[in-house]
Amino acid sequence: RNDHVRTGGHQLSKMLVCHECGHNYRRLKQREGYVWRCSYATSGKSNCKLHKVREDDIQSIFIRCVNTLYTHRDEILTPLIGQMEALQSLANGTQLKIYEIDKQIAVLSKQSLVIAELLSSGILEAADFSAQSNELGRQISSLRSKRREQLLQNENSDLLASLHELADIFEDMGAEITEYDEELIRSIIVKAEVLSDTELCIHIKGGITVPERLPQHGNRRCK
Repeated sequence: RNDHVRTGGHQLSKMLVCHECGHNYRRLKQREGYVWRCSYATSGKSNCKLHKVREDDIQSIFIRCVNTLYTHRDEILTPLIGQMEALQSLANGTQLKIYEIDKQIAVLSKQSLVIAELLSSGILEAADFSAQSNELGRQISSLRSKRREQLLQNENSDLLASLHELADIFEDMGAEITEYDEELIRSIIVKAEVLSDTELCIHIKGGITVPERLPQHGNRRCK
């Protein structure tokens, strides 16, 4: 009797992630059907204590998650898209702003090199060098902070595009799904993080996360 037949190439192997060690889950065939477990735990490369999860449970949870988002899309997606669009309107000209910031940082960096040379040649006193160096460092640090803010706005632009794509997918659905649709599920769900033997965190396109509970099966639960 072989209770641990491994099967590769399944799409869920790219979606289920172990919260404890960060590695993908692996599909195993057992008497009760297909189950999933951390690939590093099954290969003996980690000491993950997370329990296995049943494939039919995962599929049921994915269906429920998609249907919940579909049903409540106006309450969830519409406000999110509105907020992101407001941020996007503030981000106009972001690339030009980043370019100007980079130019300013380059100028200040050259000034830092100049005063370092003046110090080494004895033209600039140590106290003056320290004061000027600290001020230049403060200005560069401030500019780098502004640059990070601009880059974050660019990331928000990508999230907005994903949210619009998600809204289009739900519009095309037209109704809740009753069966597991691999292609549709993968177009909506990015990954599912297994937090424990009772909890999942579903990561949805557009940066949305949805907590879900795993059903319990008494003594049949894999430990």
